[in-house]
Amino acid sequence: MLAALLWLLLFAVPWLGPPIRPDAGAWVLDLMTGRWSETEPWVVVHFMLMGVWPMLIGLQLRRFWRGRPLPAAPFCAAAFGVGAYGLLPWFVFRGVGPHTRPMPRLERFVPWFAAATGLSALGLLTYGLVVGAPAAWVAAARTDGFVWTMAADFWVLWVVSAATAREADPRRWRRTLVPVFGTVALLLAPSSPPARDAAA
Repeated sequence: MLAALLWLLLFAVPWLGPPIRPDAGAWVLDLMTGRWSETEPWVVVHFMLMGVWPMLIGLQLRRFWRGRPLPAAPFCAAAFGVGAYGLLPWFVFRGVGPHTRPMPRLERFVPWFAAATGLSALGLLTYGLVVGAPAAWVAAARTDGFVWTMAADFWVLWVVSAATAREADPRRWRRTLVPVFGTVALLLAPSSPPARDAAA
């Protein structure tokens, strides 16, 4: 139910905010290819963090990548392109079924993946703190529909991460209340109990 409500909310978000800039397609291409000179650094940080979230949530859902009746892997992959818009349908339509056992070869690399992702996020935030102005990001979110929608997408992915962690690890899920780094800390924690199910 929560996932369905969040999904509907995301589709309403663009209509509730400012218009999307007419050159959004070219601008996003610039962001993806590192041409950042004309963009506020905190907007760059925000955009890049939208690639960090799918990695972390994908690792959280790794036991469901090949799950039945609906595997999570394609939806985790879609999240790299369209964020929560691509991920939430799995939570809405997955049904109830057993998860698959984690792949042993993958499990040994999960802490390394999580650490690398956390370091990437830390580097991005350091970049923003050194050369950016948070007020400029706020102004962009108020005037640019793309940044406005990214902000909503970030918030929804944060909720998804926390809800998934709460179902999988009721003892330690509160770490994920700290965005990004809380999820990294949870993935780095040893002897995490097996996930019962995923919820959002």
